[in-house]
Amino acid sequence: MKDIGYVLRRLLDMNYKALFEKLNSLHKKTGRSRLALLLDMQKCAVNYGAGYMDYDLFEMYNLTDEQRDTYITRGRNNALIKKYNDLTYAHFFDNKDEFYEHFSDCLNRSWVPLSAPKEQVMEFLASHREFIAKPLDGSCGRGIEKLRTEDPEKTYDRVMALEGRYALEEVLQQHESVSAIYPDAINTVRIVTIFKDGVTHIICAYFRIGNGGRHVDNFNSGGMAAPVDEQTGFVLDRAIDKQKNLY
Repeated sequence: MKDIGYVLRRLLDMNYKALFEKLNSLHKKTGRSRLALLLDMQKCAVNYGAGYMDYDLFEMYNLTDEQRDTYITRGRNNALIKKYNDLTYAHFFDNKDEFYEHFSDCLNRSWVPLSAPKEQVMEFLASHREFIAKPLDGSCGRGIEKLRTEDPEKTYDRVMALEGRYALEEVLQQHESVSAIYPDAINTVRIVTIFKDGVTHIICAYFRIGNGGRHVDNFNSGGMAAPVDEQTGFVLDRAIDKQKNLY
């Protein structure tokens, strides 16, 4: 995939400090020069839509061009999203407050935005000893906190002091068998699907598990993932985190 527009957008949005940290890490791991690695990264970005994180995660420095071409990179994933979705509805999924409102009948949990009148927020706090504070503009599980309501007025002052837009959510209770694997987060199953001609096709499924005392199972926030057989529901292999540790 030679999507020059995607590459240019990534260059503008790139975290260059993280890029150079990744170059240093790969230099130590592979013994290759930073310049050689950077040029190879650029090649993979142009030809396969791979960012520097894809380059590291998929260990593209060890792969042939033919092998590299088999991966669904971030750029290719974005192209699939555009191909198979009507993007006029994307705002419902990009904006958590719109998602909560539009799919409120499906959530099966109570919630309240901090932009609501004080009496609504106080009513929520009075009815929940524990709750989740979630940034409306965040992603990857970053900034999510699990809090307790000891004194509703003091807790109200605390959540209103949070920087950015937040919503408060009821804490879900998961099945005890799943909680036994990791009790500090809701461990979920991520199912990748393509809906075409009235039929939902399951592409793959992964069991996501929290880690390290964190209250989220997101891969980018320290969580791990294990492949699931989408026909039987059985976990097929060990779990892996973003640092490639196996569990």
